[in-house]
Amino acid sequence: HDDAPVGLVANVCAVTPASDSHADRVATVRAAASANHWPLDPLFLGHYPAPLRELWPEAHAPIRDGDMAVIGVPLDFVGINYYFRQVIASDGAHGFVVKPLPGVERTQMGWEVYPDGLRDLLLEFKQRYPNLPPVYITENGMASADAVASGRVHDAQRARYFNSHLAAVDAAMRGGVDVRGYFAWSLMDNFEWSYGYEKRFGLVHVDYGTQARTPKDSALAFKQFLAARPTAA
Repeated sequence: HDDAPVGLVANVCAVTPASDSHADRVATVRAAASANHWPLDPLFLGHYPAPLRELWPEAHAPIRDGDMAVIGVPLDFVGINYYFRQVIASDGAHGFVVKPLPGVERTQMGWEVYPDGLRDLLLEFKQRYPNLPPVYITENGMASADAVASGRVHDAQRARYFNSHLAAVDAAMRGGVDVRGYFAWSLMDNFEWSYGYEKRFGLVHVDYGTQARTPKDSALAFKQFLAARPTAA
């Protein structure tokens, strides 16, 4: 339909340096280009990020005259998928390595729980891309080893996860980012790519043998959050 809004989704992650050293900070710039800027810079700046040439000096992208004009056609929205942070160190050459922090909270996937990263990325994108269209958080959530016990699923970590990440989105909005919507990943436990049915991201537990659905404690917390939200006049 000619009036349908058109946009795309970018998978991003927060990146921070492992130390204040110049080498680690430069490596983090390269990691940000690789993780976050390569899908968005062509759309909103008209070129690929320069650090990609440092990461892959032998690569020659087949960019033709006029490509960037086509790629940069204005979008009605951009979707952001966010789950975790990566801590970055120099590899001693022209790349970077991920240095997981010990002792931090993680999900069943091994991903660090870092809500501030969502806020920081949204604020960075607003500053980096003056023509940034309205934003939707199209995926945000966590996996945990959920099980039904006496008709309930106690997933307190997931409830905290959503609470902290929604607060991060609110902080970004107060910082001027035009966020129009937030989609939790996911409504129900489902088939998670190469993990199959092993990892459960849902607000609702699914018994894959019987297909029985059981709202988790996080679903009840999400319901209470939505009910308590002020509504626009």
